[in-house]
Amino acid sequence: MGLAIFGGIAAFLIVGAIVSQTVVHDSYAQAGWMSGLVAAAWCVWPALKGHQIERYNILRPVPKKYQIPWKNAFGKVREILDRANYKMGSRWHVGTADTQSRHIHATLQFMDEEGKFEGTKVENIQYRTERVRRLVELDIQFGDQDDATVIQLDFKTQAEGNNPIYACDFVVQDIKNAIEREMGPGTNVGNPAEFALEAPPWWLLGFTAFGLMALWGDVMKAVFGK
Repeated sequence: MGLAIFGGIAAFLIVGAIVSQTVVHDSYAQAGWMSGLVAAAWCVWPALKGHQIERYNILRPVPKKYQIPWKNAFGKVREILDRANYKMGSRWHVGTADTQSRHIHATLQFMDEEGKFEGTKVENIQYRTERVRRLVELDIQFGDQDDATVIQLDFKTQAEGNNPIYACDFVVQDIKNAIEREMGPGTNVGNPAEFALEAPPWWLLGFTAFGLMALWGDVMKAVFGK
């Protein structure tokens, strides 16, 4: 994601400078910075889409099959959730554990600490920590296949503070690792979601059209004058 932002900034600076200096010959022309913004948007949009796919695969991983009866797998997962504890002793709350529907729903709420700098001038900048809330929801579905168990995990996370996207990833990974330790290495049932470049969204096409109109207007001014 950071590379995409860097690429967008580079595209904005390079394309904006080229258009300003070689097309309209005006460093402050609207066409220059608009063209740069359009180029940056086209660089960042595919990266954002790829990031969404990556997050989807982390929070909803491919179902895995384990060579263990589903009732045993169900009990082992309950034990994992009962044992696990995180920041300041926070534990999972299992709201649903239904053997009829073979479904577990659990939530985890905990507080974390983040540091940040405050101050308006160099001499009064201070570093302080603040407490922020985290929430993880987990749905687990169990299925049986040839005397084995197929487990589907589905996580949802919410986080306050400076790192709302990745702050709860350590919990997600902990549960995945704990299941692998208890049941042995599983085999994927299916494939992870893959990135496929789709048709550009309407906002990007509209923004591009607006940038081209600005470029055309400045080109006309450069050629024919005001």
